[in-house]
Amino acid sequence: MTSTVDWDDLDRVLRGLGLSVLQQGHAFGLPWALVPPAAWLPSATFLSDAAFTLFVDITAVDLHRAGAPAAERFVVQLMLGKAATRVMLRVRLGVSEPVLPSVAALWPGATWFERELFDMYGVRFTSHPDLRRILLYPEFVGHPLRKDYAKLHRQPLVRVGPLSRGSGKGGAG
Repeated sequence: MTSTVDWDDLDRVLRGLGLSVLQQGHAFGLPWALVPPAAWLPSATFLSDAAFTLFVDITAVDLHRAGAPAAERFVVQLMLGKAATRVMLRVRLGVSEPVLPSVAALWPGATWFERELFDMYGVRFTSHPDLRRILLYPEFVGHPLRKDYAKLHRQPLVRVGPLSRGSGKGGAG
């Protein structure tokens, strides 16, 4: 039998820093803990030290809806693994300042995922080695997976490459 993380141990570590686990539970057999933004990196470090060395995923959910508090607009979720065990660390972020410390130093594979969250949701990761757009071009305005992104929003036309019109290098014209 594979051991899971002891959230009470994490809570004791965080209380020593003046923080605590806000909530914990299970969803579809996956244990999770919700921590405040200030506890994100200490909690991730705790899990790394507890041999959760397999980075599985980091993603976000936009909870925007009419009447919802702007202080808890996004949920960022970090999924980690150890042998046959998976755990999830969650944090809620406001729309005005969606910023977290990067976990790329703990799990280098998170680098690309954090860039995607920045690109699609506008979540910034401090101490990230290369935080720039990864799926969209640099001139793209906004973050298209935010629920308040206008689907008819027009973007600047950026002409690149040999097939661009008027590039003078073969193209359509």
